[in-house]
Amino acid sequence: MRKRIGWAAAFLATVLVIVVVTTKSIEARAVKMGQQIPRMDQAGEWLNSAPLTAKDLEGKVVLLDIWEFTCVNCLRTLPYLKEWQRKYADEGLIIVGVHCPEFSFGKDSTNVGRFVRAQGITWPIVLDNDFTIWKALLNRYWPRKFVYDHTGKLVYDHVGEGGYVETEQKLMELLAKRNGKTYETGTLGYVRDEDKPDAYCYPRSPETYAGFERGTLGNKTVKQGKLFTYSEEGGRPVADIPYLKGQWIQTEEYLQYAGDGNSDERLTYRFTGNEMNAVLRGPEGSEQTPLLVQVTMNDKAVPEAWRGPDLTVNADGNTYIELLEPRMYQVIYSKRQHGEQIIKFYPKAKGFELYAFTFGSCVVP
Repeated sequence: MRKRIGWAAAFLATVLVIVVVTTKSIEARAVKMGQQIPRMDQAGEWLNSAPLTAKDLEGKVVLLDIWEFTCVNCLRTLPYLKEWQRKYADEGLIIVGVHCPEFSFGKDSTNVGRFVRAQGITWPIVLDNDFTIWKALLNRYWPRKFVYDHTGKLVYDHVGEGGYVETEQKLMELLAKRNGKTYETGTLGYVRDEDKPDAYCYPRSPETYAGFERGTLGNKTVKQGKLFTYSEEGGRPVADIPYLKGQWIQTEEYLQYAGDGNSDERLTYRFTGNEMNAVLRGPEGSEQTPLLVQVTMNDKAVPEAWRGPDLTVNADGNTYIELLEPRMYQVIYSKRQHGEQIIKFYPKAKGFELYAFTFGSCVVP
């Protein structure tokens, strides 16, 4: 679950379950059950649909999904949304994705549209770049699901990941009432192995932002907003904070590599978990010619058991990211192992941009 307090404020990355429950209960008091669906047809550009009006939604059970295409917590809910769409769209359910961008490139419909097509998302998406719907709902989180009954009244509200069985049970209840029938089939249960009750979730590194507005660097000398040649001090890096070596620029929103691809210039991060994701963007034209970024784990090529789906291996056995479109890249992932690792990124050309790291820690027996 991500929390938006304001662009100048910090974001919550991972929270203990008890804190999530407390935060949700506080937030729920600000959103009144029974309120009507906010107007959406004037919020922004739409994907997969013409702008939906109140007339279009009349008589439907509506699930509003507040999401963001680089948000790992949002992406983990996608398999459930897809299954609910498959099972219940013909029964009167309509899912509407409300995309609220966390980073500046998320305002570009080309970037969001590319992701929507690649993921096979078919439900209507409205690009709420000005946070019009977000504000109308008094929202502060990614992801969040608001469910409205067929009369247009808010009847259910869920913050963050999880709650999949409860959410589907509510959808079935509302559709049964709308359609005057009983549904014999049960809920989906758990689509992702990591969500199953027998999965074990270990401690993990916190979400880490790269820009100076919300993040810090481990280097002793830092120059915000300026090109600077960083020297990586000796010794083991402190956990959960980026270190730079070589020519970099730290902007408000991201870190940008400005060197010539020198093999010793790098970004270092020591993390705990079994999954490491990076929100990245390359220079203009990288969609056609990818920018290569070598990645090592503990100063060696990333072992096969730890390679995320966005890592490739070249003929020399080195592991790389092929940085194409701006999005979240899953760099490290191990289904059954967990631990502390030192990851290094070696961009092979200038223009590499890092916005944030997120992590996972749930292993499957």
